[in-house]
Amino acid sequence: MEKVPEPKIELPQKPPQEFEIQRWEDEGGRVETPEEKQTPETVAEELKVKKSWQELIIQARQEFPEEIKAIVDKMSRKEKLTSKETGVLDVFSFRWFREAFGIKIKKKSPQQKPTKKVEKQLTEEEIIEQKRQVNEIKRLNDERRKQYEDIKRTKLTELYNLKIVRMEKLHEALRNLDDGEPVEEFKDESRKVIYFKETTGEYFTEQGKVVTIGDVMSDYAWGIKYAPDGEMTEPAYRTLAKKILVNETRRELERIHNSELIHQRSHRSSADSFNRQWPRFKEVFKGSDKEIVEKKLEEIIGWIIEVATRELLSRISLNTNINLVVSRATVEEDADYKYDFKIRVKHHTRGVDVQSKNINSIGFQLKSRIKRGSAGLGKQLIRSGTEVDEIITLNVPGKEFREVIKKWLNAGEPSGGPEQFLSRKLKIEILKAVTKNLTKISDEDIDRIFPKEKA
Repeated sequence: MEKVPEPKIELPQKPPQEFEIQRWEDEGGRVETPEEKQTPETVAEELKVKKSWQELIIQARQEFPEEIKAIVDKMSRKEKLTSKETGVLDVFSFRWFREAFGIKIKKKSPQQKPTKKVEKQLTEEEIIEQKRQVNEIKRLNDERRKQYEDIKRTKLTELYNLKIVRMEKLHEALRNLDDGEPVEEFKDESRKVIYFKETTGEYFTEQGKVVTIGDVMSDYAWGIKYAPDGEMTEPAYRTLAKKILVNETRRELERIHNSELIHQRSHRSSADSFNRQWPRFKEVFKGSDKEIVEKKLEEIIGWIIEVATRELLSRISLNTNINLVVSRATVEEDADYKYDFKIRVKHHTRGVDVQSKNINSIGFQLKSRIKRGSAGLGKQLIRSGTEVDEIITLNVPGKEFREVIKKWLNAGEPSGGPEQFLSRKLKIEILKAVTKNLTKISDEDIDRIFPKEKA
């Protein structure tokens, strides 16, 4: 969604039956230009990042079609794949890496470094003709344009190399984990330490608060990182360590790829504003008076609502067996196609996805009940050619989100994110809204996902 400061008005609360969902279907769509199809692409040598790409695939398998998921499950059990299965998995995983992170996995190491490209040299006749045609104004314009392109090319090369480094870093961390060696990332003392209680099989923080895998994965969106206690027994330590390392690498690769997409089209930078504004807001919250805090909160509440809603659903998906998989949108999808996150639902009876026979992909746009003009979009063709079946706009009560973000920060940013402080009623409304007509959520599911507080 377009991130613009909201006018300072009181947002009305509405009863559950009025929780708003707006849909636009078959009303045309945006057409990609040839220039947009030339997306940045990083080439990674398979041997140098094998462990990292395999583990990323394994932990993301719930997002994949059943056929692919079955092959990945087999690979995760270290069973030998058939040549057909290997071929199918290679085609799918290589395409998924290109779509999700702008990374192309190469089977064989290239003989030369792919980062350096030799630009075509102008012939002497072309140079003479060019000099003859241009005047001083055009020369200055060309110079400015060249400076801009040089800076852009340099930055893209840096991002290209950064993705390779990040993949190789995960590969090294996973190898150290397999070999029983210390993991460098977990030496960071700013990380929250997680402990394990063998009698209950639960993870918990130093304060005794129980944390789930969903909390560990989603809290990263709010800037919280974790490390497993060094005294934790196996296999709990290994399981948690892998989850942390892969989750952080995946989010970092997404962040870098978003930077590439922004350098390709500068208007997309607005879709990445939360990552820049959130750390600044936390500093303002700590050391400013109430009026300044409220003013700054007004500016970023739209992004906070988006992240909190997405991560609430992500926690539910990761912690339960609900028929729901949540994916973050790229800045291209956010800025160009106007949805903030995607939900994939398996075994959906309404239709099928282009690349899958049992998964539908739905894009969601968040609004805090302030009308800024409808998205007016129906079926959207994104870069990979995958179709988002429809765009659904959710209108949520911004006032409650304002209160819970302040409550969470005042509480010292406890594990579970600010969304844990949302009312049970609103959490249920959101879940029912995004799953309506997509998958069945029974009353038993609701009580299991959102237990009622004991009197």
